[in-house]
Amino acid sequence: APDPDLDQQRNRVVAAAALKQAKALADKRNRAGAKTLLNETIASIEGSVSAQSNFSKALVMDLRTSLGSLQSQNAYRSHGQKFMSSKEQTHSVQRSNFVDSQDYYQGGSKAKIREKSKALTHGAVPPPPPILFTSSQGAVPPPPP
Repeated sequence: APDPDLDQQRNRVVAAAALKQAKALADKRNRAGAKTLLNETIASIEGSVSAQSNFSKALVMDLRTSLGSLQSQNAYRSHGQKFMSSKEQTHSVQRSNFVDSQDYYQGGSKAKIREKSKALTHGAVPPPPPILFTSSQGAVPPPPP
C-alpha cells in the first residue's frame, strides 16, 4: 500500500493541477468542463489511501468551494477566479503561508508563535479594566450592556 504521507503530497499536486486546469477552462467560459474536472479530482482524492486525513479533506474542501463558485459566470468572475488562482498557487508550493483555517504548510517556528498567541488569547492575560466615563461628578462606571 502507498505511504499515506506520500499519498497526501500526490493529492496536493493533483489538486493544484486540477485547479489550474479548471480555472483555464472557466476563463474560456467552459464551466461545465471545469466542473467535470473538479468532480473527477474530488472522487480521486476521496478514493485515495490518505482520503481520511485532515490534509486530504482540506484539499477536497477547497475543490468543493471552487466547484460552488462555478455555478454562474458572475460568481466565477467575482469570487471563484481569485479563489481558484490562490488555492492553485498555495497547493503548488508545498510550504505556503496562506491556507484557510489549516496550518498544514507552516513550519516549527510559526507553530511556536501560533501557540504563544493562543495562550495569550485564551485567558492567560486578564481582560483590561472597564473604561470609566467622566462626568461633572468625576469618573463613573460604564452603563450595563
